[in-house]
Amino acid sequence: MDDAGAEAALTGFSRVLNRIETQKRLSLTCDHGREMVAHQRLTQATRVQGPFTQDQLDAIAWQLNTRPRKSMDYRCPVTNNSLIFRKASCNSQI
Repeated sequence: MDDAGAEAALTGFSRVLNRIETQKRLSLTCDHGREMVAHQRLTQATRVQGPFTQDQLDAIAWQLNTRPRKSMDYRCPVTNNSLIFRKASCNSQI
């Protein structure tokens, strides 16, 4: 890339990502630095899904936090944390 600006990032990422098979370039994890302000144009140029929206992140968090875990006796984190908070609340009232 010529520099770390948005246009250079868009051009560089587009050139590299378009060399990769479509199925292998479904998403891109990036920060919110100034070089990524053109992420919507990058998505158009490469069909790579850019940064997640808050709704997508909330859905992912819900999936992860409601999945039973062997390490938690097959309880999910939401249930397990509720039990912990409830016990802590009861102990603090003593």
